[in-house]
Amino acid sequence: MPVTPDLIMSVVMKSRPRLHGYAWVVTGDPDLAEDVLQEVSLLALQKADQINDQTHLQGWLHESLRRQGLAARRKKMNQAAQLSSEVLDMLAAVQVDQRNAGHAQQVKALRQCIELLGDKSRDTLAMRYGKNMKPAEIAQTTNRPVRSVYQMITRAHTSLRQCVTAKLASKGGGRDAR
Repeated sequence: MPVTPDLIMSVVMKSRPRLHGYAWVVTGDPDLAEDVLQEVSLLALQKADQINDQTHLQGWLHESLRRQGLAARRKKMNQAAQLSSEVLDMLAAVQVDQRNAGHAQQVKALRQCIELLGDKSRDTLAMRYGKNMKPAEIAQTTNRPVRSVYQMITRAHTSLRQCVTAKLASKGGGRDAR
């Protein structure tokens, strides 16, 4: 006899701290773990007719959290390696002819902001974009974990975006300050 939606919600709510903790261990991110737990809870409600009893439900929840958590973690890692369109626009602007007045302010702001980065961040970006090295290669070269390289690149992108936006806004020269 399948479980009822009420039983599913009761079990999820009673086990919530433990389930969230498990999802956090799998994903490595508390916010992502919350998203995964919510997805799995909804999925359990949708598949209630396939879950036999409370014992089966507990096992099903753990296995689903593991699978969904690993998938979410992979997706997040792949996204971390990609640049936002705003950062790509700013990096591309560096190569634009300096005579192009429309980009001259952006290029100047980007260069100033790159100089404000810490040495490790600047060197990591130079390896990533100047030498076209993959994060795994950078990690091996610098003797750091790959995850910390991804985090450093992501933080540098965020810092550059905020810095360039602030500089352009203060000069009134940004296209549309985002």
